Amino acid sequence: MTDSNEIREQIEQEKDLLRILRNNRHHLAMQQAKLGGAPDLSLINQIDWHDTQIDLHEQEIKRLETESVVDRVSLAEATYQRLFAEQLENEYGRLTVVGQTRLEELRLGLGIPIKRSKELEQEIRFRIAREAFADVDPDSLMRLVSLEQMAVYTLDSRMANTLRYLGRVIRIDPNQAAELIWQTVFPAIDGIGSGFTSTVINSLKIGPYSYEREIFERCFYQLKILKPPD
Repeated sequence: MTDSNEIREQIEQEKDLLRILRNNRHHLAMQQAKLGGAPDLSLINQIDWHDTQIDLHEQEIKRLETESVVDRVSLAEATYQRLFAEQLENEYGRLTVVGQTRLEELRLGLGIPIKRSKELEQEIRFRIAREAFADVDPDSLMRLVSLEQMAVYTLDSRMANTLRYLGRVIRIDPNQAAELIWQTVFPAIDGIGSGFTSTVINSLKIGPYSYEREIFERCFYQLKILKPPD
């Protein structure tokens, strides 16, 4: 995208040209008026040419002004997404109260509507979740998903790390986490073991009535309704 300073320079250049064209057209029209009832074809053609050029330059100014607005909006949205991504860069993938407050202050300062801010946040959640899922060990995940009963005290360090990384992905984007789990374990495993959800919930100490529990339940629900890939 063109630099905003460059766009402003182009707009000023167009306005200078527009002033010259309008001034020239005014003089041509004055000359034509002095001729009275004897029109000069050459003057008429020059006036018509100036009218066309004036219209073209007015359109270009409007286009550049629109591009300038888009550029400012894009910068604001990129700034918001950068700070949002920074708030998720922690071990748990959680937004803190302080982080949420900073985001709200930034959103208001940048003039980003709430609905649009949620869309921007979801784009970042999707990308970070996929990036974070790379830390999840596929073999351990398949063992975890196939558990038929809850296992907490028998988990080895590799499985414990897999649970920790998986928990972070689920907190960031539960729907994307479900998709990534399916893509990893199927078709090697054709179903979710009954001990999977309870092992995840208990190992990560997710409270029964917390907002975090709702996020994990959303992921587990998606796992139930997803179909194995063809």
